[in-house]
Amino acid sequence: MKYMLTGSYPFDPAAKTIDFTSVSGFDLKSLIAIVNQTAGVVIYNPVSPSAGGTLAGSVLTLAYDTTAMHSGDTLLVFYDEQVGGGKTIKDLWDELASTLSVSDGAVQTTLGAKTDAAATDSTSSWSLTALAKGILAVAQAMQVWWANRLGPKTAANSLSVTGASDGIFYVGGVSADGVAPTNQAVRVAGMDAGGLKRTLLTDTLGRQVMVTPDSVQQDVTFSSASDTVVVDMTNYQSFALQITSAGSGNTFVFETQEDPTSSWVQMYVQATQTVGITGWWGAVSISTYPYIAGTRRGRYLRIRPAVFGTGPVTGKLTLQDVQMAGSPGVIAMGTTAENLSVTGNPVGIALEGRTSSKNSVGNASAVRPIGTVDGRQIVRMNSIPENEWTYAAAGGGISNTTSAVTIKAAAGASIRNYITSIQIMADALGAATELAIRDGAGGTVLWRTKIGTGGLPLANIKFDDPLKSTANQLLEVVTLTASVTGAVYFNAQGYIGP
Repeated sequence: MKYMLTGSYPFDPAAKTIDFTSVSGFDLKSLIAIVNQTAGVVIYNPVSPSAGGTLAGSVLTLAYDTTAMHSGDTLLVFYDEQVGGGKTIKDLWDELASTLSVSDGAVQTTLGAKTDAAATDSTSSWSLTALAKGILAVAQAMQVWWANRLGPKTAANSLSVTGASDGIFYVGGVSADGVAPTNQAVRVAGMDAGGLKRTLLTDTLGRQVMVTPDSVQQDVTFSSASDTVVVDMTNYQSFALQITSAGSGNTFVFETQEDPTSSWVQMYVQATQTVGITGWWGAVSISTYPYIAGTRRGRYLRIRPAVFGTGPVTGKLTLQDVQMAGSPGVIAMGTTAENLSVTGNPVGIALEGRTSSKNSVGNASAVRPIGTVDGRQIVRMNSIPENEWTYAAAGGGISNTTSAVTIKAAAGASIRNYITSIQIMADALGAATELAIRDGAGGTVLWRTKIGTGGLPLANIKFDDPLKSTANQLLEVVTLTASVTGAVYFNAQGYIGP
């Protein structure tokens, strides 16, 4: 039986010893604990390396440092021993009952007075009152021992628990997993950045309230075509990539997928340069567009080089928990760049219906096409007015000569002269002649006709496929045979273009 020894045991704090010579057959294996009630600490605990001890004869040497204590301190010694020389409590009560004289259910022997001293051992004769007082003293001592072991209560229905030296301890519930709890839930707390305790919160359904940062940023580096960056977009709605070192000749693609082990799907992003935003379905040239942003289309985002020139390419990748803001105006871009094969379906185009002329815009500015109010597009053939030219016949026309007349000077490098229409009229001629239009001075004939001696009434000729010169060559008209008498009148209209 476990109980508290109530004798006096010499205590030498300086030597850290307690003498149990007065305890017959004292066995260290039966010693449960020793509490210095005066100091309020446990000085012997067999399961604690820092509070154990060794026994030499009947003298216990403590591991706990007691040098600051006093020999007169009150010690509570808890010991495990079968009482009554190996007899159980039931045996003692049976012996006690046999010594009592019971008649008609009444105890004939005195039970003792309330002033009887508490029983201090299990071998002497004690009244029932003394035995009860002894048992009560043991219970009170055990209460003090447990209070010192567990620590004081800090609030109603609460108990402060201190973990082991490694800071870890386990708390077990009274209900198994999947079973409705029978007791109140345990409140769980955490520590904030300032080291203060904060109780964790849940919503009305018991889901824990989680706070994620509104954005996270990481550095990314690509040193070869095989380098990729894969990020989990959970809790984030958009991303932005700022290129800090673009290398040269590098294009990137942006892809999404719910399962990163499956095929990736190319996604739409907005690529920004100094003049504005351009949308891309294909690869983005990061030298031209060093800032790329996009909206989440799946759980995972992958960024990889489609073409890798020189590097390394470095940048800042930011994930954000807000939808990417749209631009004030939307620029619709095709899926294919200029001078590449066209893919995809055509986009419907609307016109600006007009009943009056619109204001002119500046050179190289955006302008809407116009049409009639019933939707028929108004088209000006061939060229803008500023690139058009005309030639009018000289006074007296071309008369009795085979010398060519320049009708349009060379337009410049890589630029051609085009003729869209001509008008011809001739007097009666002394000799029939051929009229020719040539590419360059004395060059290739582009167009010719013959005029007889009877002359030619005014004729207007339109070229559905305009006549064109070689790049940077003049156009000239010539009568290949002198007319002798009479004149030929020649007028032309056209434009310049590549």
